[in-house]
Amino acid sequence: MPLYIVGNGAHATDICSAFVRDGVGPILLDDDPARSARWPDDPAEFVVGVNDPRIRRRIAERLIDDGWKAHDLGAWVHRTAYLNFVTYGKHTHINGMVFAVRCKIGDYCTIAPGVTICGDVTIGDEVFIGAGATICNLVTIGDGAKIGAGAVVLRDVPAGATVVGVPGREVIR
Repeated sequence: MPLYIVGNGAHATDICSAFVRDGVGPILLDDDPARSARWPDDPAEFVVGVNDPRIRRRIAERLIDDGWKAHDLGAWVHRTAYLNFVTYGKHTHINGMVFAVRCKIGDYCTIAPGVTICGDVTIGDEVFIGAGATICNLVTIGDGAKIGAGAVVLRDVPAGATVVGVPGREVIR
């Protein structure tokens, strides 16, 4: 059964390259099945290569409803990520040079390159953590939160919040 990478941006290209390196040989697709001439007639295995966690969830749920099967729960971990005692949920993407110890990462999360997660951290669903951010020990990040690039998170982050800066502070809109 072939493996399909659903997406057309840099994130999908990175995922596709990683699978090609591992000898899988996927096909990179457009993120809109209606526009793609290469969209298969029969359901297959897939990984959604879209950076935004909420859009990734919508695409994955639609494909699953159509009978597709998520490859390895749709999760993707870059080979240069260092994970020790880490659990992560379905359709979560962990990019390169991520260092994480003793943490639980929810479903549909995106962990950008260079993130450090220092231990005993709980990350909710659909969380985006920007490049180079640091999440310190004993922190809980709520569902749908966004952590800006380079932020240093010292305290719990409520669901849906956006945190930026050093130390990390919630952006009030």
